[in-house]
Amino acid sequence: MMNRRRRSALHNHAIFIVILFNLPVQIIDINFHLLFLHYGSVQPPKPIVCLIWWLNDYGFYIGGIMVMAWLAIERHILVFHKQWIANLTGRLFLHYLPMATIVTYILLFYIIVIFFLNCEDT
Repeated sequence: MMNRRRRSALHNHAIFIVILFNLPVQIIDINFHLLFLHYGSVQPPKPIVCLIWWLNDYGFYIGGIMVMAWLAIERHILVFHKQWIANLTGRLFLHYLPMATIVTYILLFYIIVIFFLNCEDT
């Protein structure tokens, strides 16, 4: 993807974010599953490995789904309501701000829930 015009097109931004959310799912999750199936337990058996696996499975996977849902809404706006994003204010409030809000919320929520809240095994 060497063409700068394609990278900077509004309709490609959400696709890049979906790819960035799904890349750790593919890289980390597949390796952890293969190790688990081979050894029968999480390797190495440390709590941080499980926490990273949870963040990957829940945070990045659900984040990719939520960005994809916003992508569908944004595509509708880009196709049928192009005048809404014709100026900088429209692009800011209908393109950049929702995307930044979704990405920030998902990452902060799952990092706080997984790493900072105590979970007692019963």
